[in-house]
Amino acid sequence: MKLSDKVFQTLRDRIIKLEYPPETRLSEEALCHEFNVSRTPLREALQQLAAMNLIQIIPRYGTIIKPININEVRNAYEVKVHLESLAGSLAAQRITPDQLEKLKTILDDYYLAAKQGDITTGKDIQFHETIYEATQNEVLESSLKNLTSRCIRVCRLLIPQHLGKEPDVATLPEIYEALAAGDSELSGKLCQQHSQHYLDLLRASAI
Repeated sequence: MKLSDKVFQTLRDRIIKLEYPPETRLSEEALCHEFNVSRTPLREALQQLAAMNLIQIIPRYGTIIKPININEVRNAYEVKVHLESLAGSLAAQRITPDQLEKLKTILDDYYLAAKQGDITTGKDIQFHETIYEATQNEVLESSLKNLTSRCIRVCRLLIPQHLGKEPDVATLPEIYEALAAGDSELSGKLCQQHSQHYLDLLRASAI
């Protein structure tokens, strides 16, 4: 994995977990020191984050975490809901035994984290990103990872009381079983319903 990709993944995780709150200013010098990298891979990582609409690079000022635009996120979720259905359907047809095993491990860890009330582990994201990888469709995978990164901050900020609880946790093993059975229709339906649940919560939110 390229240095810039490692930096990108770490920074993205911090942003979507709200470890970097909206409007936080990032110091390139401090990040280069922390990751022990030159400015070139760091700036490559920042460009990826900017393309995902997670940060804003302001000339002669620096880099800030973008404020959350709830309307933009709702729009992103409307697209995500339908792409999740396609991802679930394709993954059921193309998933490998290793990916199924990875999903089972993530699911077990997610159950434990949810039981302990920890909604920041990122296991939910890992579960879905493994499904995206299993589609063997790079365009779909990239699109869904982008949309998920945009949406998850809002979920953690506005509806944290719903994360790691029913029907969230209950749906994931159903998705896993559908994937393991190679049932593309059911898998697509469940993945769509799972995403639709959070879109409905966001639509009902006060903000």
